[in-house]
Amino acid sequence: MENEKFLVESGLYDKAEIRYEDYPDLKNLLSGKEKIDLFCNKCKEKRTFTAKSNKIKLSKKYEPITVNIFDTYGEESKDDKDIYSSLMAQEARERQQEFERFLAENKFTVLRYACSRDESHQLIFILFIDGFTIQKIGQYPSYADIDIPQANIYRKELGEKYYNELKRAIGLYSCNVGIGSYVHLRRIVEKLILDALKEAINEGAVTQEQFEIDENKHQRRVEDKIKLLSKYLPKPLVDNKTVYGIISKGIHELEEDECLKYFPVVEQLIKMCLDESIAKKQREKDERELKKKLSVINTEIKEKKPE
Repeated sequence: MENEKFLVESGLYDKAEIRYEDYPDLKNLLSGKEKIDLFCNKCKEKRTFTAKSNKIKLSKKYEPITVNIFDTYGEESKDDKDIYSSLMAQEARERQQEFERFLAENKFTVLRYACSRDESHQLIFILFIDGFTIQKIGQYPSYADIDIPQANIYRKELGEKYYNELKRAIGLYSCNVGIGSYVHLRRIVEKLILDALKEAINEGAVTQEQFEIDENKHQRRVEDKIKLLSKYLPKPLVDNKTVYGIISKGIHELEEDECLKYFPVVEQLIKMCLDESIAKKQREKDERELKKKLSVINTEIKEKKPE
C-alpha cells in the first residue's frame, strides 16, 4: 500500500489491501511519522503537511533468528534442516500473529496533519481497519474541497459550462459516486475533440462528413476520430485515446467501486490535456508579443538617421 497515495487520492470509503510486507509503513502511517504533499485550500498552494504524533498499540516484538544452527552443531544433516525449517516457520507464524494483533488493536485511527506554512491549516483523516483492508471513512477538508480550488486554473480554458462539469465530476467522486462522475468527465473529453474538429475544419484539413464517416462509408469510432484529429488534439489524449472507451465503459458496464478506483487516473489525463492546451496558447501569445516587439525594434533601426 502506498500511504501518501491512499490518503491523498482515494475517495471516501475507498479500501486498500494490507499485507504483512506493509507492516513497517503502516506503523509509520498510523503513528504519525510521515509527511504528505497536498494542496492547502487555505494557502491556495501546494504545501508539505506534517502529521501530529499519534499513539498506537504495539504488540510484542519477536527477534528474528540470526544464528545458523549448523554453525553451532557442525555439519548439517537432514534432521538439522528439518529443525531449522521448523524454527523459521514458527517465527513466520509468530510475526504474522503479531501483525494480525496490531491490525485488530488499531482498528480506528484519526490522523491530523498540519500545514508547513501555518499549523492552523489542518487535514484530518479517519481510517478503519477491517481484517486485512484499510478504509478511509472520514476526511476534512473533503477531496472536493482540496481538488476543486486547484481546478480553478482550468476555468478560462474550459469556459463556465465545462468548468462546472469538472467541478461536478470531482464533487461526485468526493461523495463516492463513481459512475455519475464519469458522465461529466466524458463531456469534457468530447469538448476537447469538438474544439479540435472546429480548428481542423477552419484550416480545411477535414470536413464534418470525413469526421463522421470513414473512407469505407463506416461510422467512425471515437478512437478513430481522435486519430484523425491527432494534429489538433493534446498529446496526452492522442497517446491515450482509449480513455474515451474506458469512461464510456464506466458509465454503462463498470461497478461503482471500479469507477472510483480509476477516477484519479482519468482525471489526471484530462488535466494533462488542459495543461498542454493552456501552455500552447500561452506560447503562441508570447511568440506574437515577441514578434511585435521585434518588428518595432526593426522599424526604429530603419528609421534611425545616420549621424
